[in-house]
Formats: sequence, C-alpha cells, structure tokens
Amino acid sequence: MSAYSLSLFFQSFLNNFTQLLHNLSSVEEIIHVAPQTSYLNMSDSKYGLMWYWKVIGGRRLIGHEGSVPGITTIMMANEKRNLG
Repeated sequence: MSAYSLSLFFQSFLNNFTQLLHNLSSVEEIIHVAPQTSYLNMSDSKYGLMWYWKVIGGRRLIGHEGSVPGITTIMMANEKRNLG
C-alpha cells in the first residue's frame, strides 16, 4: 500500500467512509473497538477489526498500524475523529 492510498483510506475514515459505505451499521462495524483480552494484559489498548484505542500522553486516540520487514506505518486520530 502506498502512502497516497493509505492517506486516502485515512481521509475516508475521518469522514465516516461516506463516499464508500451507505449503511451506517457497516461504518459502526468497521470502527467498533472492543477491550483487549489477550494474555499481554495491555490495559491501555483496545482492539477492533482494523482499529485500536490507545491512551498516549493522557489523550485517547484511535489508530491503525501495520508493518512489513523494515517498514511500520501508524495512523492515529483524536477521539472525535476530526483530527488525524
């Protein structure tokens, strides 16, 4: 995935995928984030289909990250998803 396509995806996320999805329940399913329940006991992180909540510097952020050997990408937005 290129930086350009990743930025288009993130813009869609910030805008509730309005140009891609016409069903509100689809948007809610994509951005649903559940509590972390793994053995790692990461109490400040919660994970969903593609997104996770994390508290950084006292701010609650929602984000997505991915990596391949040698490259890591991280996208974070504020809690209201109006600033990324």
